[in-house]
Amino acid sequence: MAVERKLNEKQQEVYKEFADSLSELYLRCDLLLFLSRQLCSEEILPAYDLALHCIAPRDIGQVNDFCRGIRYEVERTGGAVNLNDGVDANRPLVIVATCEETLSESYKEMIEDETNVKVLETYGNGTITLIKAIAYQPDVIVADVTLIGMGGCEMVHNVKNHHKTNKVSVVVITARGTEYDRARGILAGADDYLVIPQDAENLVSRVKRCL
Repeated sequence: MAVERKLNEKQQEVYKEFADSLSELYLRCDLLLFLSRQLCSEEILPAYDLALHCIAPRDIGQVNDFCRGIRYEVERTGGAVNLNDGVDANRPLVIVATCEETLSESYKEMIEDETNVKVLETYGNGTITLIKAIAYQPDVIVADVTLIGMGGCEMVHNVKNHHKTNKVSVVVITARGTEYDRARGILAGADDYLVIPQDAENLVSRVKRCL
């Protein structure tokens, strides 16, 4: 027989305070997501909405990261987030996500020179990498552990746990070569892990292996 439990006056106050703070958190999350959605062009909204379902939508930390990535992309491009990337459906696609612009360009040239693939740069933006991965379903993602907006390991986890992208190969690159960092990348779902700059010359061969 179930025992009915009644809250005393102090417990009721604590419960009400908790419920009020939770409601405020929900409203903040919804407002952030609503505002970030307004910064996307219509063509990218389906992928945006699918990417949003990867994260716990009521986790204010993850929502902040997700929306920060959208805002950064708008500031970087001076326009709405869009899908005007000239992707050819008949050509293999590799997405490169690293915050170091010179490295990003270098990786792009290395991969395109030695393979018949299109390389799309997302300039180290984890949120945009996830959204465009869902939109384009690339063959390989090369991503740094440290990304803007959604972090690298979080992005990898979400890619590997989304039905549209769970078959995409992910190569994690990082300057951190500790076993802990390697384990984080592998546990998130990465197919390969390279320490840069030591393993830079192996990047193309690893990408080829994943194609």
